[in-house]
Amino acid sequence: MSSKSTETSVFDMKIDKKFDALVAYTLDSSSNNITFSFSNIKKEFKSEIDLWEAFKELMLWLEINELKLSLYGCRYDVHASGFLRSSSNGVLAYLLYDGKPTSVDDIVNVFDESNDNIGTLKNKLDYYNSWKETLRKNSK
Repeated sequence: MSSKSTETSVFDMKIDKKFDALVAYTLDSSSNNITFSFSNIKKEFKSEIDLWEAFKELMLWLEINELKLSLYGCRYDVHASGFLRSSSNGVLAYLLYDGKPTSVDDIVNVFDESNDNIGTLKNKLDYYNSWKETLRKNSK
């Protein structure tokens, strides 16, 4: 008989900096789930890859519904590298700074509260590409 390890964490946070919401994630050997609860809404986002993929689905749903969560993972300047995704199952990511390579001091939990630089998935991609370009220019 195999043992199954499950981790669940629940976070109380703000939507649009004023309304209370709950976000919970569950990690186990077969799935990565995020449950979002706000008012009478309860949505679940799943990924077989890692929690970051489920988080991106949550962000897309929030964008469609014109909502913003005050979380590090929703910041446009936060990026989940392949290394952090594999070592934390997508719970940890880097806070990026223009022209500066990432370091362990830049690691954040995507579910921790942050009210700064909240953006869309497109904002994230644009900022990440800009960040890579500043690194390339600074390395010359």
